[in-house]
Amino acid sequence: MKRHWQIVEEEATTCLNSWLELFLFSFYIFCAGPQWKKF
Repeated sequence: MKRHWQIVEEEATTCLNSWLELFLFSFYIFCAGPQWKKF
């Protein structure tokens, strides 16, 4: 049973990291986007 929860936790962490990367990437594009137009 413990093994099962370890797998679930790893998958949840991976999923969370993916969303976090996606959010940071979107945030970066959103902030940097207007600045790129200046160049």
